[in-house]
Amino acid sequence: MEPRQAKPNRSTYIEGLVFLAFSIALLIYALFNHYQNDGEWKQSPYLFPLLIALFFLPLAVVLLRQGKAEGKKQNSPATLQYKDTAIVALTTLIYMAVMPFVGFLGSSVIFLAVLIWYLGERNTVRIILISILFPLVMYVLFARMLHVMLP
Repeated sequence: MEPRQAKPNRSTYIEGLVFLAFSIALLIYALFNHYQNDGEWKQSPYLFPLLIALFFLPLAVVLLRQGKAEGKKQNSPATLQYKDTAIVALTTLIYMAVMPFVGFLGSSVIFLAVLIWYLGERNTVRIILISILFPLVMYVLFARMLHVMLP
């Protein structure tokens, strides 16, 4: 009788596949839109999504390998939190859809406030400070100091 092949840890493996799919989709999005604008990379608003996609690729590979390794150990599988993942993904899609109408600063403030609240922070002053200061600092750094176009 042949030894049984260990199954990968399903939730970690699925997370790896999701990160891989998002990475590839973001990579295609950034490259396609950059070449449609026909501009320089150093001032392209699609450089940041391209970098994020390139950082997601190794993360996806690590998660896929970890899921396979955990399957060999036969530990109790970690559960994938489908509800939280779906809510964060849906919120991100809404953020991307609203950004052309509200702008980077407005949509980022709303997006961060909603996510910070959803993740459990209930201190209103902290939520307001983080959700306003972070996009403002990103705007000053990228748009004003580095002259990078923001989406």
